[in-house]
Amino acid sequence: MTVSLEMVLPGMFGYWVDQKLGTVALFMLIGFVLGITAAIWHLIQMTSSEKNKQPSSAGGRWSAKNGGSDRELNEEGKPKP
Repeated sequence: MTVSLEMVLPGMFGYWVDQKLGTVALFMLIGFVLGITAAIWHLIQMTSSEKNKQPSSAGGRWSAKNGGSDRELNEEGKPKP
């Protein structure tokens, strides 16, 4: 929801400014470009923070959805044979 608002609200604000100043889509385009840039940056931040998470405390296992396996890890953090 936040990412979608980051994309749309700057463009809508730019549209409002265009209506007030009588310009033709100038500030709307600038708003959408800035909004999309902010949304992509936010998505990158969200995904990089997901990659930096440690294994869950449930038995010292990596979740398969986090790119690991469901095998238990030894003291060095490597999968046990």
